[in-house]
Amino acid sequence: MTRNEGGGFVFRNVGDNNPRVVFESNNIERCGIGTLNVTSPSTIDVFIQNSRMLTIANNFVAHNAGGGIRVNTTTKDNEVALYANITNNVIVHNTHGEALQLEGESRSENRVTISGVRCSVLLS
Repeated sequence: MTRNEGGGFVFRNVGDNNPRVVFESNNIERCGIGTLNVTSPSTIDVFIQNSRMLTIANNFVAHNAGGGIRVNTTTKDNEVALYANITNNVIVHNTHGEALQLEGESRSENRVTISGVRCSVLLS
């Protein structure tokens, strides 16, 4: 994906039990619009709810306005807590956001745990 002014990849899901999500082997360059010092949406922006597995691997994310990868997850209980496998991504020369941003929220007394995150190159 190259020169998409609307940004890169956006994924949202809802429901009680959702299938695994895989985002692999993509080349995303020069996407988004940088506006002065305002933070833009991330190049790979994922809001995932009640899914057991998320894989973001082997992607090249470079020269984008909006930073790199953002994952926001919520869960209703530990049975559907997310395991995020974020590996072998090259995130370089992006502006207006973080290279990697992970957020979690629990809608009950259970805690959200994001584990299995390994990144090879992260530069902003």
